[in-house]
Amino acid sequence: MQNSLCNKQRPNGREACGHKGSVETILGVIPARAGSKSIPDKSIATVGGRPLIAWTIEVARSGGLLTRVVVTTDSPRIAEVAKQYGAEAPFLRPSELAQDETPGIGPVIHAVRWFDEHEGFRPDYAIVLQPTSPLRTAQDIEAAVGLPSRYRVGSPPGRPDSERPGEP
Repeated sequence: MQNSLCNKQRPNGREACGHKGSVETILGVIPARAGSKSIPDKSIATVGGRPLIAWTIEVARSGGLLTRVVVTTDSPRIAEVAKQYGAEAPFLRPSELAQDETPGIGPVIHAVRWFDEHEGFRPDYAIVLQPTSPLRTAQDIEAAVGLPSRYRVGSPPGRPDSERPGEP
């Protein structure tokens, strides 16, 4: 019996959730703040002829695994570049979530909550894709996305184990 949480067809037809052709919703979150100390606007600095963040966006979109790819940033300039390369950037994150000492999970939680509150979109999982890792491949993302089911990780927060994707 297919779990109701796994009811979306993946464009590439790969298996997910233990059910052929179905997939959990996975939000790709790319955190990119403007205030880098070492290189100003590092995320949009040109690397290999393109903005650094473009490499991450393109790989995230190419694999067919992520339901949505969002850039969370405090910079209108970074948001505009992100949109040019195909990512969503529907909000600017609050300045308190763009400081040197901001824990890495803060912008991710903010993004997930924003989508829930403004669009009613609640992903089953979120994966963080740092824009400063331009050599990441779609296969790397696929391997990371597969880890929860491979190691039988418990339910995402707020979901009872009986509703865990892949369970009858």
